[in-house]
Amino acid sequence: MALGCRPDAAVQYASRSVSAASFDRIEVYDRIELYLRCNPDSAGLLRWEHNTEALDQLSAEFDGQTLRLRDQNKGRMTRPGQRAPRCTLNAIQLASLRILDAARVQCLDTLRSAALELYQGSILNQELCLQAGQFYGGSDNQSELTLSGRINIISWSLEQGSSLNARNLWCDDAYIRHYTTHDAFISPDKQLVAYLFNSGNLVSQKPASIRSQREGPGSGQILIKP
Repeated sequence: MALGCRPDAAVQYASRSVSAASFDRIEVYDRIELYLRCNPDSAGLLRWEHNTEALDQLSAEFDGQTLRLRDQNKGRMTRPGQRAPRCTLNAIQLASLRILDAARVQCLDTLRSAALELYQGSILNQELCLQAGQFYGGSDNQSELTLSGRINIISWSLEQGSSLNARNLWCDDAYIRHYTTHDAFISPDKQLVAYLFNSGNLVSQKPASIRSQREGPGSGQILIKP
């Protein structure tokens, strides 16, 4: 374990590095800011940063191949001006990522996976840069998921006021289940199948080359807006 300390106004912040066991699934809770790297040379390293009084209350729990990141500090929601705890972690070929509570995840590198399942349940917006064969999951909170990178197939559900901005994502096929009133943005090259259950539209920058199919009882439509 390594410790480092630096002043930030009247609060003292410190860092703590620990070895991480093998995992391919991550669950991140509370207000934790998780920074993901994809560097095989640094696999197994996990680094926390928080104020010195609460640093030892940050936990990394392993349950089989699942890593759970939590803030056990009881005063975490009541201390004014306290910066959110930060965790920097190497994630090689991640299979599942669950973002909960008021957690935020940021990619320091392109996150690579053969198949990645994501659940976005946090109240905060997320931005992910991905390279994956398959990407699937859903969001059910009033926040936006922004995707960039390259994915072969995406299967995604939007519920409870969540939104999707995948304007800068390259993908072959997209299967979208859209239950909200917000417009969602994605532009697959080959196939687009949209199940629209509300007034929210699915907006694409170009027509899909093989198939563009709309299903569902909602009033939303597939719109082409270059």
